[in-house]
Amino acid sequence: MPRMLQELKQKITVDWPALAPDLRFVWNTMLEPYLAEPALLSRIKVLLVGDNPGVEEAKHSIYLAPTGRSGKEARRVLGAAGFDYDRQVANLNKSPIHTPKTADLQVFKPQHNDLIIETEQFMARCLVALLRETGAHAIIIGMAGCDAKQPGWPHTGRSGRFPASYVLPHYFAELKRAIGGDTALQRRVLITKHFSHGHFGNDLKALGYEPGDDLLATLGRLPYAPYLFAD
Repeated sequence: MPRMLQELKQKITVDWPALAPDLRFVWNTMLEPYLAEPALLSRIKVLLVGDNPGVEEAKHSIYLAPTGRSGKEARRVLGAAGFDYDRQVANLNKSPIHTPKTADLQVFKPQHNDLIIETEQFMARCLVALLRETGAHAIIIGMAGCDAKQPGWPHTGRSGRFPASYVLPHYFAELKRAIGGDTALQRRVLITKHFSHGHFGNDLKALGYEPGDDLLATLGRLPYAPYLFAD
């Protein structure tokens, strides 16, 4: 697994920036301890996946940075659920490309579409590799503009392409492909709405979640991940 993370670091810090110097790629420095001491992977319980690095993430080179709104909310929610965030949670993203807002990635697609797709797909494969290595659950925050209301999402249009409103659809498509029919692994993938505008909390309330309840079991009742893996 450190080999996969080392390859990810190489791509984010060297390979991809060389291909697109006008894009800013952000490596999550909080993954460095796992490169230095691979045995630390065994303590991970949650792989928390955000969208892409925003302002605070780019400033500190930390995904879901503790100084950003989503990072603060992530630490509050998982801490209240009994997880030691610094020891048991590792943060990944659907994309390593910095933009102030996730939707701003659309601006770069006309010039860098193939590279953006490549980054999404590699990030998805890294998540799957970490799931297999650690036995952890993945909590993927946000559907990145994709319509997740129908089984088998993300769906392409008649042209065979994803709708322009989908910001990071290739991440989910590759995640589905990489996991395939491994139902045990599918059950460890939890997909939720984003923390913004109270969407995450509203989903929990709708499920009757109370402090002290099993957060992972509750999130497993949401429909978004089962719909992703549905035929």
